Amino acid sequence: MKTKSAAVMLAMLATSSPHLSAQSYTPKPYKSRDVAGWTIAPTEHENGACGMVIDYEGRPSTRLALAIDSSGVPSLILLNESWTVKANEIYKLNFQLSFGSYSDHATIGLEDGSLFTKFDNSFPDHFAKSTYLHIYKGDTVVERLSLKGSSAAVAEVRRCVAHIQREAEAINRDRRKFEDIPSNPFAD
Repeated sequence: MKTKSAAVMLAMLATSSPHLSAQSYTPKPYKSRDVAGWTIAPTEHENGACGMVIDYEGRPSTRLALAIDSSGVPSLILLNESWTVKANEIYKLNFQLSFGSYSDHATIGLEDGSLFTKFDNSFPDHFAKSTYLHIYKGDTVVERLSLKGSSAAVAEVRRCVAHIQREAEAINRDRRKFEDIPSNPFAD
């Protein structure tokens, strides 16, 4: 198995990181934690995403990461060293949950050989209620994964997103309280 940390996998779900200017408010970071076998942590997504990661042992071993951004859009990454996924290639996969199904779902190969996709905002609810996730490429089984603990993990991811949103709002409030004061009121 590639030795990517859970934080690196979650960072992969990000498109960019926020660049905050100096402020007097000190944000309170959300600390990574383990919940029901899943690692929960914030990503570096500009929209304040948080995610959950789990490693499945087996032959071959697979890593699954699910992130939710502040607008509720979920992203999913699957990584398995044995797969010969091609970067930038689109794969039509079928994602079958015990509570929901997504057929011919566009999934893109990433540089490291992992698969990335986004789902509609209802996906985390289906994911949390489900006991399994089966993935198919046509009739070929790609992976069969247990989603044990996913309900508690998705709930914690949502708490993480809410925490990041509250912190962003506090930073914005802090910035606004001085916006009517010019940096140099004596400049001509």
